Amino acid sequence: KHVPFEELRGVEMQQRLPKELSDEDQESMMRIAQENWKDVKLKHAALTSLEEKFASEDDQTRFHLLKKDGKILGFVRFDDLENGDLYAGSLNISPTLRGSAIGEALLNEVMVREGEDRPIHAHADPTASVLTAYIERFGFVIEGTEEVEIRPGQIVSGVRIRKDPETWSRPDSMDEALTQKQLLAMHSGHAPTAFTMARYNLNTDAEQMIEDIKRETEGGRCVTRFFENRDEPGSRYAVFDAPPLRDVPIAAE
Repeated sequence: KHVPFEELRGVEMQQRLPKELSDEDQESMMRIAQENWKDVKLKHAALTSLEEKFASEDDQTRFHLLKKDGKILGFVRFDDLENGDLYAGSLNISPTLRGSAIGEALLNEVMVREGEDRPIHAHADPTASVLTAYIERFGFVIEGTEEVEIRPGQIVSGVRIRKDPETWSRPDSMDEALTQKQLLAMHSGHAPTAFTMARYNLNTDAEQMIEDIKRETEGGRCVTRFFENRDEPGSRYAVFDAPPLRDVPIAAE
């Protein structure tokens, strides 16, 4: 949903290159990121990456800042990739706004601005609850796994996610009319579908979940739906299906 930030009193969206960020902005952004990542395995890698981007001198990296009365409420970073796609990182909202719609509104706004005609890539912790929001609310899919060094000599598994332009063809499992409740009913009833679905308990099945994601994505599929059943705390349901495809116009004869 589009939110006209520029029409809200004292609220503004800014786009800045790293070299245009003030020391005060950088300090505020780092504080927000440290609070957001304090309980996440990828904290060290995320904060190190953010510091490195602050020092970047090129024009391939930019930050979208959401401010109110001059104070940063949230920010998102985008990098231009060599293949023409985008990489999104440093998605952070002030902890004081957790539970509000401002984080979702900010992400929606910048995704519309940046990703209208090209894919957006990002990385995520497969066990973090925010991953379910990226997939269920923002239309990302999990396209693969990778090993991430979170500290020297300490490796954990992460996932690669991607959001494709709205013009691309999507598999049936990404139909907005297909609710989580309907998916759960399909899973419990073993109804035949073009996609497969698996249930995991993060306390006991996290490694198996990552192994399954790795196997399925290497086989050409992706995770198109990913959510927790509220009646089963700690659960994750993953739907494996064909990936979205770029529509290729048929040449006239």
